[in-house]
Amino acid sequence: MSVVAEIDGVSTEIYPIVDELGVIMLDGDAELYATADGRTLRVVCASGRLTGLTTADPTNGRATPATAATPTTPQKCAIPTTQASTPTAAVLPQSRARCDDSEEVLWSGRRTRFLIQKYKENFGNIGKKGGLRNKKQLFLYLTDAVNEEFECSLSVVQVTNKWKSLERAYKRARENNKKSGSGTAECRFKEEMSDLMEKQHHGTRGYSLHCPSQPGIKGTPEVQQRRSKGPPLVQLLRKLDEIEKNRAARHAEKMALFERFVSAYEAKK
Repeated sequence: MSVVAEIDGVSTEIYPIVDELGVIMLDGDAELYATADGRTLRVVCASGRLTGLTTADPTNGRATPATAATPTTPQKCAIPTTQASTPTAAVLPQSRARCDDSEEVLWSGRRTRFLIQKYKENFGNIGKKGGLRNKKQLFLYLTDAVNEEFECSLSVVQVTNKWKSLERAYKRARENNKKSGSGTAECRFKEEMSDLMEKQHHGTRGYSLHCPSQPGIKGTPEVQQRRSKGPPLVQLLRKLDEIEKNRAARHAEKMALFERFVSAYEAKK
């Protein structure tokens, strides 16, 4: 659930930073929130009128107005704890912010499921002839795929950390259910993760969702388009080749810019 707070006189939508159990994280007596542009805020409650609340749909990231609001409800204000009289935003230093502080903002349900799907499709190609060499190359490919699909700019570290957190959450729920025998511990993406994680748990190297189509079944236009581009492994190799070419082109541009800078500097002497 997002909250509308007054930050430097501007109504701004902020999102709670939660741990893997869904509990809002604290910094002293303040709750931690994040803005849509990635700033981390320390938030305390100040007496006043509720300016507005919104509830965020985790599957698409869009907000819808809350159905109830009472004048006596305290307003969420992002303020420094040392200046309680003036509601302003207090941005935490980068060294104090956890790497997954704005995870709820960065990783919607749809984006997370896309990551899981792409991982499952390509994990089985690691170590195969003409395929991915290692996991590092896999996460480079996954990062590029997520950024292209959702037009964002996630780093390889963010994608890698997200996958590791998904693995930890699944394993923790599985171990808790084994010990208690009740099966009450839940993992949010258990259904999407279960087949791959169980294969890995029993020692299977890889897993792929690619299956040959049955005769007489043409499939959806999207499936037909993917088939026209070639097998998944061929598509993956083309994508990796494109990534390498783009990287080489960026390097050449940087070197050309550096040479022009050196030439201009020498000309001024």
